[in-house]
Amino acid sequence: MSYIDDAHYAFSCVEFASSPSFPMYCGSPDHIMQLPSKDASMMLYAYQPPTFYAPPSPICIEYPPMIFSAPTCLVPASPQFEMTNDMPSVCLTNGCHARIPWRRGHCRDHGAVKKCGHPGCSRGPQRGGFCITHGGGRRCSVDGCLKAVQTAGLCKSHGGGIRCGADGCDKSSQGGGYCRKHGGGKRCAAASCDKGVQRGSYCAKHGGFQYCKVDGCHRTDRGGGFCDVHRKNMACAFSGCMRMARKQGLCVAHAKRYVATRDGVEPRAMGCPPTSYSTATSPISVSEHSAEYAI
Repeated sequence: MSYIDDAHYAFSCVEFASSPSFPMYCGSPDHIMQLPSKDASMMLYAYQPPTFYAPPSPICIEYPPMIFSAPTCLVPASPQFEMTNDMPSVCLTNGCHARIPWRRGHCRDHGAVKKCGHPGCSRGPQRGGFCITHGGGRRCSVDGCLKAVQTAGLCKSHGGGIRCGADGCDKSSQGGGYCRKHGGGKRCAAASCDKGVQRGSYCAKHGGFQYCKVDGCHRTDRGGGFCDVHRKNMACAFSGCMRMARKQGLCVAHAKRYVATRDGVEPRAMGCPPTSYSTATSPISVSEHSAEYAI
């Protein structure tokens, strides 16, 4: 029998044996079907139908419990805006993330109190969402003056507000109807001192002052946390303004109407939006000032 005949014979045996009508034969050895040759046996073994095994039973594996920590904030932090309790349009109360309809303050569940839009300021807002100090409210009607209005559309410097009651004095009243020179305002709490209060119920001589923020400087704070020397390059670029610069070299009030350039301060073009708020008071850092004016 040739190799091809062996193959055909092997396939016919497989076909016949796999038939449902294939009888179980238990006759004598003389009637047993002749087995195929060795080559056909190898081919028969190679072409046997695949055997399917029942899948093993599932194994229960106990994994350690997963520990999930609750997120600490609702909004991911960004390099320009870190997640704190001083987020705009979010309640300032610790642990409360309720949205509020105003720029900064508390939700209705915590008093519905509005606050100045400047971060860290606890004063109430005026027109524009900021307090008077940070540029909110009405400004003096005198050309070039951006101070807050007191009365009749004028600031204190230009005649607004209550005047001193002393004869011939046109200074503004500091309290009690008189200016400081004529006894108005609070007096120092130190014994036998009649000077005006500067800070904490005391005059500057008796401790009512604050030191400059610059390390190693023992001068007193003259506004914005800095002494006259260190605030020189941090003041508003507008001529005559002693406020601290907040937006591109200008204070909040002057930044609404003017823009700082290399040649000075120019009026802001109509329709030009103000620059974005920046907490930096000057391009020069405090450390540079400290190195320059260290005592």
